[in-house]
Amino acid sequence: MKKMLIGLIFLALLGSTAAFAQSEQPLEAGVWNQIRPGGETTCAYGEAYSFFVRPGDESRLMIHFQGGGACWNSGNCREESAFKSFDSSVTDDELALYEFGIFDQENAENPVKEFTSILVTYCTGDVHVGNATTTYDDLTIEHKGRVNVEAVLEWVYENYPNPAEVFVNGCSAGGYGAIFYAPSIFEHYPDARHTHLSDAAVGINADGWNGLAQWGFFEVLADYYPELADVSPLDFSNPLIYEAAGVRFPEANFAQYTAVEDEVQTLFYQIQGGLAEDWSWLAQDSFTRLNTNMDNFSSFTAEGKLHCIIPLPEFYEYETNGVRVRDWMAELLTGARVPSVSLTGQ
Repeated sequence: MKKMLIGLIFLALLGSTAAFAQSEQPLEAGVWNQIRPGGETTCAYGEAYSFFVRPGDESRLMIHFQGGGACWNSGNCREESAFKSFDSSVTDDELALYEFGIFDQENAENPVKEFTSILVTYCTGDVHVGNATTTYDDLTIEHKGRVNVEAVLEWVYENYPNPAEVFVNGCSAGGYGAIFYAPSIFEHYPDARHTHLSDAAVGINADGWNGLAQWGFFEVLADYYPELADVSPLDFSNPLIYEAAGVRFPEANFAQYTAVEDEVQTLFYQIQGGLAEDWSWLAQDSFTRLNTNMDNFSSFTAEGKLHCIIPLPEFYEYETNGVRVRDWMAELLTGARVPSVSLTGQ
């Protein structure tokens, strides 16, 4: 049940552990290589942090932010709690989950099968954007997603200095990391073609929810998005980041995918204090706003409750109004402006 909460159970039984190598060894093409950056990186309870790299075409770079829930109180942050809803460590057996969907190198239809892939792992309970050590009752959590991401990107920039294409994406909690860091990644690679996709990460927060403040998010937001530095916690919403990113990089494609009744996003909205029946229309309202306000945004809405699509076999099967998710994403990667796909066809 916990894995369902964090959006990973859908792959738990689908494969065996993938090969990986240690960071001190030469990187092996076609398999996941483990990198341990050290320094100030950490997981939530102080465990060592690592990330993974699968080398491919060095001119085509994909940076994927891993999903895995979130926590913001002593109930859902505590290891032994039945309400714990995030992964607090990085293990190599997670790699069994990253051989499907956009990670499937055996599928000829995979539009990113040749890309060098970076897996920005996640273990801090803060959707990759925290920079705080927070104590909940007697429990101290290292919400240091920013520290970990910056260490990953420092390594990536050093080892892949000049890609022609950069694709930043993520699913669930990783979808928030993807849009948050996409502009800074694009800025580092100004001459590359830029594409972003957040999967199952619409960002509907219930009124009065204070998780972002617990993570130190607003201080991090001011550093990465100075144009949003004066936005109060009461006025903040996820579309503000998209709109700022779109203005900063008008040539880039920014995109979101969601299932209209995504069960995990709906559940987290309920845990925050919202009503389950409100999530779907609020998500579609967010898409409407971004499609109205941005010339370089595209959304895709699918039927059903499935949480995440890009790391799943269903990535090649799901369609809305005759348009497959796979084809929609492949067109985004060409740099073309791609129409949004909705259940109403509008």
